[in-house]
Amino acid sequence: MTNLYLFDGYGKIRSDLDTEAATIEALPDDHRTKLFECIAAVKASEAGQDRVATARGDVRQKEAVYNAALAAEQKANPPATHKSALTAVIAANEGRKPVKVKINKETKAKLTDADMALAESRTELNRATGELRLLETKASATILAWKACLTTPTADEVTRQYIKRGDDERVRRVAAGLPAEIPRPVPAHQWEIEKVFANRGKVSANRLPVYRGR
Repeated sequence: MTNLYLFDGYGKIRSDLDTEAATIEALPDDHRTKLFECIAAVKASEAGQDRVATARGDVRQKEAVYNAALAAEQKANPPATHKSALTAVIAANEGRKPVKVKINKETKAKLTDADMALAESRTELNRATGELRLLETKASATILAWKACLTTPTADEVTRQYIKRGDDERVRRVAAGLPAEIPRPVPAHQWEIEKVFANRGKVSANRLPVYRGR
């Protein structure tokens, strides 16, 4: 059993883990194997999260390009309206040739390219999102396997650690030329009767002295 903790306050792998080289070397072989598997799986999951974030940003960029290409295409080649379609049908019934409409091939080609690029970007996002689920599942399993190797501190150990932290803080304050104990804040004003009862230990935070006249 061990008390080696891998994660910092942000849930990331500790950046100073190399300082625990001696502790890691002293681990049993099966614990060390689970440790390395956990580190590798968590880092792969973090890389998967970065990949998804990059893919989402690429999709947003490609959507902006597509929307601009679509607006340019609709401006250069306006879509057919009901009125233009009806005019073409009447002209055909009367034997007249329909008016040819020029098509801007350049804007149409740009719209096609933008559509294909956006589709590829969305495909990459879907692929990255699916793979991230698998990576996160594996990372969770390896974290649980590693936590099973950790020692659960007893109540006495927690108390001793708390006392030790207090002792270390007092030593640090004395070394810095400060009082060993942190001075308690003094109230801005205290009535004389409050001081009397406080000294007697009869006044609490939510109970005030009651005057009982004679």
